Amino acid sequence: MNLGLFSLFRTPTQVKIIEELLKRPNEYFTMSRMAKLIKSSPSAVSSRIDTLHRLGIIKFIPGSEKARIFYLNKNSEITSILMDFYMRLRKIKIEER
Repeated sequence: MNLGLFSLFRTPTQVKIIEELLKRPNEYFTMSRMAKLIKSSPSAVSSRIDTLHRLGIIKFIPGSEKARIFYLNKNSEITSILMDFYMRLRKIKIEER
């Protein structure tokens, strides 16, 4: 499977979820918690979470099928690249023009 930028940054909701996961790499999330964090609906989060799970960016806690508790998969190569990219971006200071 070839991974492109569109697969990762498909929708604004997916980008917001990825950013929240990268901000809080050691935390666990439910659909409703993530929805509150990104100011979205749980159903919008749910559809994006399925995509992020297929990409290997998140993992679900076994036995949490009903609540669907998930976390950032720090063992994923994609996640490692995203974390490095995110940290580098945060260090850049953009001058206002």
